[in-house]
Amino acid sequence: MNPCVADVQEVFQQFWLAEVADVVAILPYRDIVRVFTIFPYRESCHLPGPPVLVDQLPWVDGAFPSVGLFPDIKVTSLHGCSLRFTTIDLAPDVILNLSLSDKFERWKDSVDGIEVRLVNTLASTMNFTVIISLPHDGYYWGWVHYNGSVSGMIADISNNLSDVGFGHVTHSTQDIGFLEYSASFARDCYGWGVPLGAGRQPPPWVAFTTEFSLLTWCLIVAALLLAAVVLWILPRVLPRWELQEKPLWGMPSSVMHYACGTLIMAPVWMKPRSQPVRIFAAFWLLYCIVVSVAYQGWKFHVMSEGCLMGHHTALVVRRGSLLIPRFNIIIQRLIDSGIVRKWACDFTPRRAKLESRSAGLTIQNMLGAFRVLVLGHLLAVITLLVEFCYSKLRSSLPDSHHLHFEQGDL
Repeated sequence: MNPCVADVQEVFQQFWLAEVADVVAILPYRDIVRVFTIFPYRESCHLPGPPVLVDQLPWVDGAFPSVGLFPDIKVTSLHGCSLRFTTIDLAPDVILNLSLSDKFERWKDSVDGIEVRLVNTLASTMNFTVIISLPHDGYYWGWVHYNGSVSGMIADISNNLSDVGFGHVTHSTQDIGFLEYSASFARDCYGWGVPLGAGRQPPPWVAFTTEFSLLTWCLIVAALLLAAVVLWILPRVLPRWELQEKPLWGMPSSVMHYACGTLIMAPVWMKPRSQPVRIFAAFWLLYCIVVSVAYQGWKFHVMSEGCLMGHHTALVVRRGSLLIPRFNIIIQRLIDSGIVRKWACDFTPRRAKLESRSAGLTIQNMLGAFRVLVLGHLLAVITLLVEFCYSKLRSSLPDSHHLHFEQGDL
C-alpha cells in the first residue's frame, strides 16, 4: 500500500472509532486529485477497511470541479457482520418464549412477531447477523431521569451496548435528542386512556377543510366561478338562444345553482339542450366527480376513525447511524408491497380484525355538518322573509299604469 494511502487509512480509522463514515480524503497527485473514502463493514466488522478510490479529478489552477463526493447510502451490505438489537416482550410486535431463550439461547426459535419478522427481513437483505437481548437494567423502553441519566432500551443504545432498538418504539414517547428513528411501519391508535388534554380533536370546521390545501381550495372555487361564467355566456352566443336555453340559463342565480349543485353531486333539474353546452357540462361533471369522490373518501376516513392519539412505530438507533438510509428504503418497500400488513394480519386475532375495521360515526363527528345545515336553513328562511316582505311592499304601492288612466279620465 502506498505510504500516503496508509496514512489516510489511519486517519479514517480514527473517524470510524467516532462512528463517522461520511469522510473523504483528497490527495494531489501530479495534475489530478485522487478522492478516497471508506465503506464500513467490508473486510472487518470493526475496522473501516482500506480506503476506496472514489474518483480522479483534474487539477486546474489549484482547484477541481465541484462534484458530489458523499453517497446518499453509505452501507448497503454488512458482509455477515453482527448487529446488536435490544427488544422487549410485547405482543404482537415481539412474542418472546423466555423458557426457550434462557435454556437453549436459540433466539430464532424463541422470538416471533411483526417486528421480529421485519428485523429478519432486514438481516437477510443487508446480510448481517442478528443478536437479540433484553434491556440490561430490566426496564422496557426506558426514560431520561431528572438527573440526566437514562435507563432501559435507550440506555443500551446510548451506551453503545446495542445498535438498534425495536419493540413498539414510538416517536412521541421516546423523542430524545441522541436517538434517530427509521421510517414508520405501523401506527398505534389510542381511543381511550390518553393523558388529560392530550389528543384533543380539532374544531369541526378544521375537519371539513383539511382535505385540500388552501391553494387547492382556491382553485376549486375559481373553477366553480369559471364554470358559472361559461354557462352564462356560452348559451347566449348560440343562434337559437331564445328558444333552447333562455328558460334554463336566463337568470344568474340559476346558473350558479346548477354549478354548485353539480360540484357537490346534488341532483339538479336543469339539463342543457344545445350540443355545445352539453359538451361543456359533460366535462364539468367529470371534474365534479373527481373532486367530490376525493373529498368524500377523505371525510369517511377521518370522521369514522375513533382515534384520540396516534403513535408511529419505528426502529430506533443512535443519531447519525449509517443504517437508517438503507433501513428506510427496505421498510418502505415492505409497506408498499403489503408484506407488513400481511404480518400484522397473521398476529392479529380475527375478533380484533373485525372490531378494528372502522368506528361508527357519532354526533361529535357530524357536528360540523349539522352546523352547516342549520346555517343554510337560516339563510333560506331569511331569504324567504326578505322575498315575502318585498312582495308585500311592492303590492302595496300604486300601479303607475292605473294612475295614468285615472288622470286621463279626469
